[in-house]
Amino acid sequence: MQIIFVTHAGRRTQSVHLHRWQLSLLIGLLLLMMFGGSLFAWAAGDSNITLLRRVVEIWDGTRNDALAGKIGELRARIESLEAAMDVQPRGDAEPGLRLQSFKADSTQAQQFGLQELALRAGRLENEMAHQLARREEVARSVFDQSLAQPVIGGISSGFGWRTHPVLGELAFHRGIDFLAPAGAAVHASAAGVVTFIGPADTYGKLVVISHGERMQSRYAHLEGIEVTTGMVVTAGQRIGRVGSSGRTTGPHLHFELVLDGRVVNPKPFLAGGRRAASGHAPTA
Repeated sequence: MQIIFVTHAGRRTQSVHLHRWQLSLLIGLLLLMMFGGSLFAWAAGDSNITLLRRVVEIWDGTRNDALAGKIGELRARIESLEAAMDVQPRGDAEPGLRLQSFKADSTQAQQFGLQELALRAGRLENEMAHQLARREEVARSVFDQSLAQPVIGGISSGFGWRTHPVLGELAFHRGIDFLAPAGAAVHASAAGVVTFIGPADTYGKLVVISHGERMQSRYAHLEGIEVTTGMVVTAGQRIGRVGSSGRTTGPHLHFELVLDGRVVNPKPFLAGGRRAASGHAPTA
């Protein structure tokens, strides 16, 4: 095959001779370049679409995870409130406050659930505040004596809401914690009868003393117990030793005061009470 190039209005010509195999090779190269360019453009476009889709999925997933996290926090808060109030979830008994399950991809349902749980948590908090105030009034009329501090040591964690030292989440603390070394003597805060000793879930080694029919004191996380069930104890009598049994981060005494099966804040009853009977804390 011969190709003739004409330049300057035909005054100069140049010819190129191509064999058949050379022409075939040239056509093949042109087709390959065209096909490769189309393939690259298609791949680049598909990649862009895939990348955009992935970005959208990550954004939706992050938003859903944040909502799910808030719902989980509120649900845990509600469960802690119900435990502190010693009540069972009302469920369908009160429409509009019912806990629901939501799919991860249902943003609208999650937002509705978040509002619903926040409303329920607020109502429970108000109810709990009223209940605790009523309990303390009743407790003062039932338990008309001051309590002896059960162990020598300062209060490291008070009664009420706090960040749980082990779980790291907001939880209701049902008593007060006294910071004391392992092995320190623990004394009965008032005269009564020992009604329970032994391990009790997160409380670890626990002693429960009944002060009449309606009032109890509880001493948790003990290292050792020095009383038996049914034993009559006097105020200030030694009943055990400080430890770190159960769910705890270190040695201390968890002290609870219970009225009619429900906790009250022990601190007001300790304000005018006597110190623990021993003058010093024994070494571990």
